[in-house]
Amino acid sequence: MRIFCLLAITLAISCADTLGQNSPSKPTQVSLIQLIATPEKYDGMTVIVYGFLEMNREGDLLFLSKVDSDNVILSNGIWIRRTEQMGKDRATLNGKYVSVVGVFHAGFKEQLGNPAIGISEVQLVAIWSDPLHPLRDKLGQIPGVSSNP
Repeated sequence: MRIFCLLAITLAISCADTLGQNSPSKPTQVSLIQLIATPEKYDGMTVIVYGFLEMNREGDLLFLSKVDSDNVILSNGIWIRRTEQMGKDRATLNGKYVSVVGVFHAGFKEQLGNPAIGISEVQLVAIWSDPLHPLRDKLGQIPGVSSNP
């Protein structure tokens, strides 16, 4: 059932993206690679992005992958300003691939050091996939759906 909810959310976001091309309040779906490579292009925009969430005392980072998080490759990550709800859901969100909706800033001044970019005003953080039980495996369990590309 949860997989169907994830697919429905993705479809809804895609439809909203297509229907409201010029709407200023709708999130722009963007890859984490695009945010890292061209932060000035998305500065101040509400974005939806996917990545691996690492939550700790020093701050929360969204990485390209678990491997980047494990090896602390900060150039492959961005800061995320933790909301009260994220704090409550820490045990569920930490160490998972998530989708994040929030306002992107090319000059994220709240954290010292690298990366100097991040997302504040987080509206939504939702689990996308668990590295221990990847989404691809779950898709393969649905009759008629292949997990192979």
